[in-house]
Amino acid sequence: MAKKPVKRITIVSRGATLFKVVYKQLTEYEAIVKFHGEVDPSVHLSLVMRAMGFEPHITDEKASDRSKTHRFYRLLTREEFLNSYLILFSTPGCRPPRITSVDNEEEMKKVNLWIKASASRFIHPPKHRRIMVFKDGPLKEVITRLLNQGNPDAFTFDVEEFINYEDKRLGENEKFEWKFEDEVRPEALEMGFLKRPDRSVIISCSGVVVEFDNDAFHKWYRSLEKLPGLEEYFDELKARGALTRKRP
Repeated sequence: MAKKPVKRITIVSRGATLFKVVYKQLTEYEAIVKFHGEVDPSVHLSLVMRAMGFEPHITDEKASDRSKTHRFYRLLTREEFLNSYLILFSTPGCRPPRITSVDNEEEMKKVNLWIKASASRFIHPPKHRRIMVFKDGPLKEVITRLLNQGNPDAFTFDVEEFINYEDKRLGENEKFEWKFEDEVRPEALEMGFLKRPDRSVIISCSGVVVEFDNDAFHKWYRSLEKLPGLEEYFDELKARGALTRKRP
């Protein structure tokens, strides 16, 4: 019997675990996400693949018959998921086409054409333009390590290390330096920033640049809060005392 894939993300600060997120693939059609906070909430969020999308429900793990405790929420449609995902590839003045049905050939043709036209803006060779990159130091080390994690089974993120606690008094000029994008020669993935337009770039050692519009990224992130089941799951965690801080 094949082993069920499990992914763990742990957030720590000054050696103490703030919370842990566990993702487990139960079957080909179902996956669960469990949030471990200050106490074990004994409840998880489940996503079940259906013909028209994903059906979320929350389950009480302490019940003798879990199936009777399922609280179902509205279907997360394929169209809703794709429309949210396409936000990542948008830029000001170039919004993605709206999908009302993945079975609509004309709509999907427009989406494919839009993605092809947008691809060169997001994946391209290095350009001769000034970008802001991290100077050598603790902050650059943690960002580089974060970018080059790949797809690990377990990942630990140290909040204090990320905000560079010991160097918090350093100004922008002491943390960053300006370089030309085509002169950066990273040994692994490295992050940089453009001021105008406001974008982030990831440069690979193979000479490929992936570019993201920062505003589009924030819009995509905010769109995740509207997905069915997620808000209800966090409310359940708060009610069970597993989450007293502001949710991430």
